[in-house]
Amino acid sequence: MGHTARIMALVITFLIIGMIALFLGFFIGLTLAVFLNDILDSQYMGYLIVSGFTLLMLIILIILLKTGSIRKWLETLILKIGDDG
Repeated sequence: MGHTARIMALVITFLIIGMIALFLGFFIGLTLAVFLNDILDSQYMGYLIVSGFTLLMLIILIILLKTGSIRKWLETLILKIGDDG
């Protein structure tokens, strides 16, 4: 298989896995929020807690993007995948 075809296959695979992970994360978050609403006997506190946690993860992701940590990790991962083939 050509080098370009292999890279395209990896990109498509990562996109599919990313989409599935996005949907899975959404439904897990929604389920957790409803569960917390039931435990806390509230109509909105579970959603607030899950939203706050998601916001915290987003802030951490933005900080990691600004420091370049994620870019370095991805470059290392891509180079490692390229060396294996």
